[in-house]
Amino acid sequence: GVVFGPNMTSLTFAFSRAVSETLAPGDRIVGTRLDHDANVTPWRLAAERAGAEHVLAEFDPVSGTLDPHNVVGLIDERTRWVTVPGASNLLGTVPDLAPIIDAAHHVGARVFVDAVALAPHQPIDISALGCDVLVTSPYKWYAPHSGAMWVEPNLLQSLPAFKVRPSENIGPRRFETGMP
Repeated sequence: GVVFGPNMTSLTFAFSRAVSETLAPGDRIVGTRLDHDANVTPWRLAAERAGAEHVLAEFDPVSGTLDPHNVVGLIDERTRWVTVPGASNLLGTVPDLAPIIDAAHHVGARVFVDAVALAPHQPIDISALGCDVLVTSPYKWYAPHSGAMWVEPNLLQSLPAFKVRPSENIGPRRFETGMP
């Protein structure tokens, strides 16, 4: 389930474009205002393309923290995706994702975690976290200039890939365009 690409932003655009093909008018994507724009605009565009709704949870501008209840309060039966930061790229605050992920999964929604600002500072156990997708840019922690996205394998296989004909038809390589 690991897809490699040029960076988190490019991978998020490709992924959200594939997700947009699975959305319907009236569906909802929940994000946060604590996120980097690379985890906001791709989802806003995906929602617009599908006629879905994109809403953003507020964070506390004084403390720089995201109250999980602000996100949970926006999750309802129409929610298909919840997109959250693992850590704020600007402030460094780390939201409590467990209640958000639990609430999303309770209504059948999937969770996309932007871990670009989290990965350099702490180990991440994806199975313990329980998200459906986690993306990061390894160059933020002194690795090669690239992006890496883990997607739950069944979810990855279920999504349409916008790809060239010689690309793989199954597995993560179908989301990897060009030469790595």
